[in-house]
Amino acid sequence: MGWVLAIIVVGAVAVVGFGSTLLPMFQGMSDQNALRTEGVEAPAKILEVVQTRSRFNEDWVFELELEVHPEGGKPYWAKVSQPFSVIHVPNLRQGGAATVRFDRADPQKIVVMSTGGSLPPTLAPPTAGTAAAKPDDAAAPDPSAAAPTDPVCIATTACCLRVMGKAGAASCAGFASGELAGPACAAALSAYQATARARGTPCQ
Repeated sequence: MGWVLAIIVVGAVAVVGFGSTLLPMFQGMSDQNALRTEGVEAPAKILEVVQTRSRFNEDWVFELELEVHPEGGKPYWAKVSQPFSVIHVPNLRQGGAATVRFDRADPQKIVVMSTGGSLPPTLAPPTAGTAAAKPDDAAAPDPSAAAPTDPVCIATTACCLRVMGKAGAASCAGFASGELAGPACAAALSAYQATARARGTPCQ
């Protein structure tokens, strides 16, 4: 009888643990799905990116801090946690651009719709006391700062280029920037390798 009671207690603890960790995440995703169709669209600037250890349907979950610029309203900061496919991972970088949808009644409820592209001028104000950078000046990254160091990320860049071709060069370059953690590159590499094999052009 004692061992039966022990099993019941352990099971109850497991259920409580499941509810305390996964249910909030599923609730958040449910809210985000509603925002995809009902939310107010706005451009945003990525201020901070944190890759978590969680995955959902093989996609890594990232936590982003964003500067949202609603039309006709004041810019504000918001945080969001959601999964991103390997296609979007290269664009998840500090200072990058994103398009979001937010809840007009509660602007902190937000979902990222897309990432990448150029920041609108209003999202990239000049630093106080300095002149605004010309578009040509702002478009030249430092090659030495973008040198890849993780061999997995280097392999991911090469496989991404094989799959995406020249049209995806800008996105593939994100893996070689040194800004992504190894697990994110590994997940992307696995997906690109599967795609390349299916096309009959496997990555080396």
